[in-house]
Amino acid sequence: MNKERIACLSTLLALSLLPTGCNRGKEPAPDTPPPDAEPAPAAAIEADDPSDAVSETRQNWVSPATNMEFVWLEDLNLWAGRYEVTNEDYRAKAPDHDSGRYRDQSLNENRQPVTRVNFEDAIAFGHWLTEQDREALPAGYAYRLPTEQEWLAYALCGGEHEYPWGADWPPTSGQAGNYRDATAHGALNIETDMADYKDGFAVAAPVEQTWANAWGLHGVGGNVWEACLSDNDHGKPGAWRGASWYNHDQRLLKAAYRYVCESGERIDISGFRLVLAPIAP
Repeated sequence: MNKERIACLSTLLALSLLPTGCNRGKEPAPDTPPPDAEPAPAAAIEADDPSDAVSETRQNWVSPATNMEFVWLEDLNLWAGRYEVTNEDYRAKAPDHDSGRYRDQSLNENRQPVTRVNFEDAIAFGHWLTEQDREALPAGYAYRLPTEQEWLAYALCGGEHEYPWGADWPPTSGQAGNYRDATAHGALNIETDMADYKDGFAVAAPVEQTWANAWGLHGVGGNVWEACLSDNDHGKPGAWRGASWYNHDQRLLKAAYRYVCESGERIDISGFRLVLAPIAP
């Protein structure tokens, strides 16, 4: 197993013994709470009025450089990536990037979400894509990671339910994200608390084949943990949100759950999604 993955996942074991801090161990324990795992409230987001240009279109957006699709979210005054950034998308910037494997399962197919990227990699990709598309972008808008508050708003589609799919546990097969389910149990011979749930994928799924929420966003909840910026400082990392294909513990799948690990870690359960949003003054 990748050393960085072991180090980051061992963080989760440490929290059961220590109230704070990020303590490294030798064995991964991915389903105990990580540091700073307090719930984040689904507070309302007050967005500025869209610019005239944006108001006139309010249509979904496609990146000219990468063909990445973005969905216009009126409530947030921004576009959010319809899908998590894929290996194919990311290799437009970094052709040699390899998301690797988990056991005998590839994580490196073109339409799987990119993994083994850290906060700095994700932020840099947003800057790069802004430069690639600059002449076509609406005035005053740029690509970046979502803030935690923005992520929570579109994960719950403006609601206040406990999980991305709703209020019920466990979720209904086909109506929630890609987690460690019956498929993973069968293919990988690993234990799961979701033996009655089946999403059809043992590891990260092609992004188009992940569950879509009511706002038209795929994979918000499951597939990979998504990097989010701090609500208080949009230039700094916040937390990873949404759980991944490796997770099955009920606590980790709650929309309010925050996964905090070192921002430089690159592991095989973490990726990101971009938004196209107004540039902060």
